[in-house]
Amino acid sequence: MIGKGWMGMKRLAMFLLGMVWLTGCGMQVASIEELEKMPKKVEEYMDPNELLQVIQVGDSDSYYLVLRSDRAVDSAIEMKNSKANVKLNETGSAGSSSGWHVFKVKRSGGEDTVEYFLNGQSVPISMVIIN
Repeated sequence: MIGKGWMGMKRLAMFLLGMVWLTGCGMQVASIEELEKMPKKVEEYMDPNELLQVIQVGDSDSYYLVLRSDRAVDSAIEMKNSKANVKLNETGSAGSSSGWHVFKVKRSGGEDTVEYFLNGQSVPISMVIIN
């Protein structure tokens, strides 16, 4: 009788361990973070005349999004099925920012489409550089 109870506990423990492992090894969550300083590689590849640029350097799980704006900018990513909506909203008055905003965007791996929005309006990407 004791042996059967032990086997059940062992199976339950293995099941829980497996679930923890699968959860930890699952898809990462998409995220966006504004950087304080522009990375050198981004500075090398960006075009100062473009409004919105995607620059991917090395790592395929993330990329840099560069926005030209002299206002403060809030950012968010919204996932809808396999589509990522990257939302940028300018806040504050003109002249309240240095003019360039650099965001590091991490992919979830589950998106097959990305759409960019600036102040609620869909915006095309001006430039894509992959190096």
